[in-house]
Amino acid sequence: MTKDYTFLDLETTGFDPKKDSIIEVSFVRFKNGEKVAEFDRVCTPDKSGLSDFVAGLTGISQQEIDKVGVTFASLAEEITPLIGDSVIIGHNIDFDIGYLIENGIPVENNE
Repeated sequence: MTKDYTFLDLETTGFDPKKDSIIEVSFVRFKNGEKVAEFDRVCTPDKSGLSDFVAGLTGISQQEIDKVGVTFASLAEEITPLIGDSVIIGHNIDFDIGYLIENGIPVENNE
């Protein structure tokens, strides 16, 4: 049996994936103990903007978003095959999974 895991973390502008935005997506995928993918991108908010509170909490500034941010939608085709059907692991992962699904990443059937 292949051991296939993705360790994932998102940063968001709030708690509601229907009205708040992903501002960073980071993950590392391992197959049989070997790193096969690594991803880290800052995203431009498309629903709710970056508040001072969230900037302080995450360390992501509006200047960083303006300089290197891309839309999350532009990353979906790249992210989807990198995560694939791997087991997704992270802190409070149901929160992150909800954001991925709401933003078009089909991980409903991932463990």
